[in-house]
Amino acid sequence: MARMARAGAIMLIILSAGMRGLAEENRQPFFTYVLGLSGPHMIAEARSLGVNTLYLTIDPGHAEDLAAIKIAARKAQQAGLQVIVQLPTILGGELGISLDDTEYVAKVTALLRKIVTELAPEKGIAAWATSDFLERSIHYTSAAFRSYLKTVYPDIEALNTAWGTDYPTFQQIGIVGALAADNDLPFGVGRPSIDFADFQRWEFRELMALWAKVIRSADDTRPLMTGRISLYRSLSAIPDAYDIVQVWMPPDILEPDDVSSNVQALAMGRALGKFKVLPVFRLPLPPSPLYTNNALGRWIGIAALHGACGFGIEDAERFGQSHLPAQQVRARLRSIVAAVRPEDFGVQPQGTIAILWEPYAQGFAAGQQKVPAYGFIPGFSDGEPSRLFATFRLGTVFGTVDVLQLEELPAADLDRYGVIFAPLALKLTAPAISALKGYIERGGILVYDLGAGAYNSGRWDALPYPLSRWCGVEGFLDIKDRAGHLSFNRIPPLFPSLVPGMRTTGVSEQPNPRQGGITITGGNWSVLGPTAHVLISEDTVPLAVIDVIREQRPTGPKKQRARKPLRPGWAGILFRPQGLGAAVFATYRLWSNWNPADPAYLAFHHDLCMQRARYELIGPPLFPLAVHIAGVDEDRFRLYNTAGATVATVMSYCAHHRPYLGVPCGFSAAWRLDNGLRSGYARVTVPLQAGQLRTLRAVPLLVEPYQGEALALVERYDEHAIVLQLAGAGSTLRAAGEGPPGLAPGVETRIRLTVKDGDYPVKGDSRQLVQFQWPDGRVVSRIFQVTSDGKFRFDVQARKVRIIIMPAPE
Repeated sequence: MARMARAGAIMLIILSAGMRGLAEENRQPFFTYVLGLSGPHMIAEARSLGVNTLYLTIDPGHAEDLAAIKIAARKAQQAGLQVIVQLPTILGGELGISLDDTEYVAKVTALLRKIVTELAPEKGIAAWATSDFLERSIHYTSAAFRSYLKTVYPDIEALNTAWGTDYPTFQQIGIVGALAADNDLPFGVGRPSIDFADFQRWEFRELMALWAKVIRSADDTRPLMTGRISLYRSLSAIPDAYDIVQVWMPPDILEPDDVSSNVQALAMGRALGKFKVLPVFRLPLPPSPLYTNNALGRWIGIAALHGACGFGIEDAERFGQSHLPAQQVRARLRSIVAAVRPEDFGVQPQGTIAILWEPYAQGFAAGQQKVPAYGFIPGFSDGEPSRLFATFRLGTVFGTVDVLQLEELPAADLDRYGVIFAPLALKLTAPAISALKGYIERGGILVYDLGAGAYNSGRWDALPYPLSRWCGVEGFLDIKDRAGHLSFNRIPPLFPSLVPGMRTTGVSEQPNPRQGGITITGGNWSVLGPTAHVLISEDTVPLAVIDVIREQRPTGPKKQRARKPLRPGWAGILFRPQGLGAAVFATYRLWSNWNPADPAYLAFHHDLCMQRARYELIGPPLFPLAVHIAGVDEDRFRLYNTAGATVATVMSYCAHHRPYLGVPCGFSAAWRLDNGLRSGYARVTVPLQAGQLRTLRAVPLLVEPYQGEALALVERYDEHAIVLQLAGAGSTLRAAGEGPPGLAPGVETRIRLTVKDGDYPVKGDSRQLVQFQWPDGRVVSRIFQVTSDGKFRFDVQARKVRIIIMPAPE
């Protein structure tokens, strides 16, 4: 009894420290800054605004005298600020910059080496950055294009065979003439257009690589940032030498997205965690409603959920560009920055849904100049892939969406994705095809559409092997401009949410002339533009079909027709099981005109996205509303609430019977897998305040009711003690005003509790003190002996009980 009393005293001392969670890992770097701060008061201004970084830009014309930069870096360090120095990598010139401009290459190399070498000893400098908006300054020349083509094709004969041209030598190839060779193809796109797009991406990357090589040669210790990237397509061309990618996608200049400021750019720039990514937001000003409804604060929170390592604000000059006093605008920004928690940033989400993105189709044209935003081919395919990216930009109820690039497929862990969407995947390398083949055979689902592998086959009216075999397409009958809707009739078991007879609805947009120039009236068509009519194998399911299309019957003697019986052709969405997975092929551009609010769209994509889901936000049909979710790994997920106080419910399909720290978690003996085993799922109830971003972490405790349901609330889990509540079926979280947070009693239930080794150590042969506190005031303490192999479990039967676990005294 004396030993028990001593143990109870020790327990009270430990518990008096209060609830403590799991230690967060170091997530540096974390940068917040306002662009454009200059002059003698910039350090005081930065500190007043609450940002932690000074962003200094070196003008190419004043690069000889770096004394001011050195002084600013030293004073900023003394004031507790980090410093980023933006180096002048884009120099003056009317024609822009190019790799084949030897004068530019020599000048920028010498200038960067001089500046970085001179400034490197300054300890206050935290990172280097390159110049903004290379997209606006790069100049693509025919000479550089010819040099690139010589690296792709072994000789001019190989190029002519691929292009269907008759150039006598490479020297005769020019950009304009090469692109004209594609004019008669669907969308006006063929191998020359794709090669030119690859060349543009290659030169963009090589220029960025040139800068990085020079900077790294002079200082390889500090992080290297890109300048601001203003087009999605450029995010596909960042060399590995960079650490942080700055994205600048303001909704008043690029796509109109007041909700998130085009957050899809973060997944594109992150490249599966290869880079840190940092958005630069355009400061909203009155009278814009974005100013009054705290859009900037919401953008920052959403960016944090999607893995940003900080944020920048554009810019100080805008403080005086509204009808409100500049000090009032500053005060609003100061309050937004003050609400930021550094620990919320740098946590990289991992999706179970992915988009394979090839930067060819423009998707969306930006600005008055109609610059292609998503791909390098202008005028090619308005609506795809942009509508897919925009629709899925905030993620789904299953979490965020990852973006894959072609080069990443062989090394990427594709098996974590239940579905990969591949819009207009025109070019597929042998390693990529091999990776996708294995992915499908192991249970993944690949969704692709018209144009897949067109570069490989050299044709739009054929699918290259093995893409044709995956989806069971045996041949193309035609490709014609068509308009219509789809009907879902033959529904495979993979799509439980689809109902036979469902018809699609489209969006209202005029077709682009380069898409065929057809004029269609009479409805918002979900299928619009070039559409293939194909022959399929017997085991391929025409999941959805477009308007009935009849194959033209051949003419000639009846005897001849009898020898070649007609086979039905199909246009629409095809489904074919392949290995343990499946291939889904649309004979048109699947996402270009399909309305995301269409019930058929939601059902089709929901059933695909739920494959291999680890988490599901319960409530919305597919896309989140006020609360957004991101899975981090099998131990953590995150929620961000963009509206008022609420309670979110999340099903954790990877809980493995584990509860999450600080929130009620429900478990059921009735939740079973297809093989009859217990699922181990957890139903997690998460209270959220307005604007709160919350990370939930599973702790290594296993809660297993023998029958029915049980509820668990882990109050504390650390190296010193575990405190939790268990309750039987019917228990709920005690309502506010009914005492401290806790569980209400439920039905008497028998529950097995297993404690695994973790932050709270459970070592073999150790002794553990367990105290049971009952609602009637009874307190029972017991000593448990952990087995030699580290097993520590016990049963408890109660309507409700509070349990405290700590090491037993010696």
